[in-house]
Amino acid sequence: MNNINLNIKDTRIVVVDDNEAVVWGITQILKEKGCIVKSANTGTEALLLIRKFIPDIMFIDIKLEDIDGCEIARSVRAYSKFKSTILVALTGFCDNNTYIRIEKAGFSKLLLKPFYISTLEETVAELIHSRSV
Repeated sequence: MNNINLNIKDTRIVVVDDNEAVVWGITQILKEKGCIVKSANTGTEALLLIRKFIPDIMFIDIKLEDIDGCEIARSVRAYSKFKSTILVALTGFCDNNTYIRIEKAGFSKLLLKPFYISTLEETVAELIHSRSV
């Protein structure tokens, strides 16, 4: 990584995934780094959660059971209070059509599952750094 400081302490993050193991893993890793992390297992839970907790970054699985992750992204982008929230799409598979959907929905980045812990940490640091530049 290009000399970006990996200090991500106090970064406010929401993790949305219907796979509880994924949510638990991401949450634990980021909490160990000092992030303030909230999670949801459904799109409905996520949309309720962010009414009171405005995240710096949201990791959103694009294939949730109740609401499509791209629909969540569009909902978040519709409100000005989330204008600086960075959206990261999570998926286990991505073809060209999926990539285009993700981009149009307002995601800033895509992480393909599974990913390395270092990739997660570097992604958060890079996104926070790019937002402050």
